[in-house]
Amino acid sequence: MEDINSISSEKTIPVVVSTVEARRKKLAARRKLGLKLVSGPRNGMSFMERAKDLYTQGVEYMRGKEYIKAIQHFSASSFLFDQDSRVFINRASCYRAIGDFEEVFFDLTTSLEMDESAHIRSQRATAAMKMGALDLALEDMNECLRGGRNINYLFTRSKLYHQLHLPSKALQDLTDCLGMNPDLEMKTSILATKARIHSWLEEWGEAEETLQEALKLSPRNPSIHSALSSLQLKTNQLPEALASINEAVKLKKGNLQFILERAEILRVLGKGEDSIADLTSAIQLLDQDLLEVEEEESKQEEASKARREQREEEEESMKSNKDGGSIEGIDEASLDSLESESLDERSSLAARSKKGGKQSLIAEVLSKRAKLNLQTGLENLLPSILADISRSCLLQPLHPVYHHIRGLVLVFMRRIEEAVVEFEEVVLLHNDIPISWNLILDQEENDSSTIVSAHSVGSSSTMRAIRVIEKVFFVCLLNMCFHD
Repeated sequence: MEDINSISSEKTIPVVVSTVEARRKKLAARRKLGLKLVSGPRNGMSFMERAKDLYTQGVEYMRGKEYIKAIQHFSASSFLFDQDSRVFINRASCYRAIGDFEEVFFDLTTSLEMDESAHIRSQRATAAMKMGALDLALEDMNECLRGGRNINYLFTRSKLYHQLHLPSKALQDLTDCLGMNPDLEMKTSILATKARIHSWLEEWGEAEETLQEALKLSPRNPSIHSALSSLQLKTNQLPEALASINEAVKLKKGNLQFILERAEILRVLGKGEDSIADLTSAIQLLDQDLLEVEEEESKQEEASKARREQREEEEESMKSNKDGGSIEGIDEASLDSLESESLDERSSLAARSKKGGKQSLIAEVLSKRAKLNLQTGLENLLPSILADISRSCLLQPLHPVYHHIRGLVLVFMRRIEEAVVEFEEVVLLHNDIPISWNLILDQEENDSSTIVSAHSVGSSSTMRAIRVIEKVFFVCLLNMCFHD
């Protein structure tokens, strides 16, 4: 029997909970398919033989990663014989592979009615976690542990407790896990999780001690070095934090997360040029990632278009068959259409989510580089600063902070009319929350800085904010004239 863990989703696909109507249509299509197959034996096979044959075909489709076809055959098999838990476990595996955790949950629930297994129940708990049903997941894990202590179940429950903001129970489960002689890899993971919870509780000493213990077990684990670096940064151990993150970068070259973490530590240490260099490396990596995501999105759109055209052809065929009084092929096409639409929906959502995440991160890193360059006060850097923050605004047009920074840069470049447009955009985007601007203008004659601040408070103060901006610009212009 195929195990539900044997199929891992190759792409991160967001959970999409279907509507009642969508699920009703899917179940209706399955019933029609079952009724047609039950209408008589095929090629001399009995119903049981036919059910076994459909199940075997489903397994083959599943191994070939043709999950929609596999789901079809498992569904047909279940209508002919619905007392084989393997059918529902394997169909759950297919649904898991395409990110439909709601159906995973339902199929594993059906399987549990026939085979009360702690392993199946733990997999249902995982599906519930993916759906955000943490209380249901916790009930299942508690039930699993009633049959005896199991380190994997305890570890999963500890993570559930942490997500449910029950840190003391999470720490107790992790301590119990450590007392069960876990292997090296498992023990390192347990200690890292324990350190995260201590850090969340702001128990810095315990967190650092736990991470140091994990490092003794796995000194070449870059994630542990990174976690230790983050902790040292929070506790203002800056040289130690830099040493730790340097080790993480050394162990895993080209890792975006570690490079960004080092850039932040370097910024706090006042090493602006080194921080900018890391941010530039990060932007290059992100641009390459975004290109790959866009190519993947294009391929998915082409595949979805081909499936949509195929579904339309099948629907036309179904109408023709209905007119002719034949039902051959109608229900398979109907079910295939519903499952394919579900897969297309998830794939499209995943692509949009992934692309949006990359764009958001690129915009953030660009704005950080722009701000660091802005702090240097070098006028010759203003065009590159403007290019960075302008791209941030293009990638995240509804982010007021990026428009704010762009407005500042334009003021420094004396492009006042364009700056006004940017600050007006900030007002529009910030209509319901307080607005503040700080303009720093260097005065070369007395080698000092003039800081002009404007602050608008209240959710209904847009006009007041605009008047404040006008005042800011007036002061800016006076400073510029004085500077000239």
